[in-house]
Amino acid sequence: MYYKLALLTMESFITYSQKIGNNFLFCQGPGGNTSIKIKDSIYIKKSGYLLSDSKNNDTFKKVNLKEITNFYNNISKDEKFDKVLSIETPLHVMLKSKYVFHYHSIASILISSIFEKNRLNKLLIKNKILPVEYIRPGINLAKYMISKNKDYSFKSYFLYNHGIVIEGQNVEKIYKAINDLEKFFSELIDYKELKRVTKEVNNTKLNNKTFFKP
Repeated sequence: MYYKLALLTMESFITYSQKIGNNFLFCQGPGGNTSIKIKDSIYIKKSGYLLSDSKNNDTFKKVNLKEITNFYNNISKDEKFDKVLSIETPLHVMLKSKYVFHYHSIASILISSIFEKNRLNKLLIKNKILPVEYIRPGINLAKYMISKNKDYSFKSYFLYNHGIVIEGQNVEKIYKAINDLEKFFSELIDYKELKRVTKEVNNTKLNNKTFFKP
């Protein structure tokens, strides 16, 4: 009975990983990664693999959860537990939820660039999204995310210039949360204004690292 339940859980996880990987607005190339914790193990997407091609034996690495957690709890600088795993693995291990989905949202990266930070932070927090300053992916990013969310009141993280992380216990709810977030982001972006600014920047010249109009 447990085996059948675990199999169905893994199949559902793979299906939603593929859905994320097949959306270019969420994942570009091998970017983005997902994980699932089942009993004493964690399955994490391997570095360089495509979420759109998710297959249990090929795309995801099965690791003993206690062993990899102990590893990351006892290092102070970036080291890889396994060479096939990405540098973003610590956040999957150290966040406690059963599922962790990290994807490279184009909309979130646009917002990172065009919004005034204090205003954006307030808006994100109001909508139960934790803003996270840009930190190079690795152990320090994972530790920082946890330190900013000590009471565990946030399950969605806005990583400046890096994308989104969502954790939870139900993969269907995570997928819904991802689509709700993307709808929210799309409503924040004034695409006409973005197009105007892009055109203006493209029509300027660079002289001694300074933009000026021709």
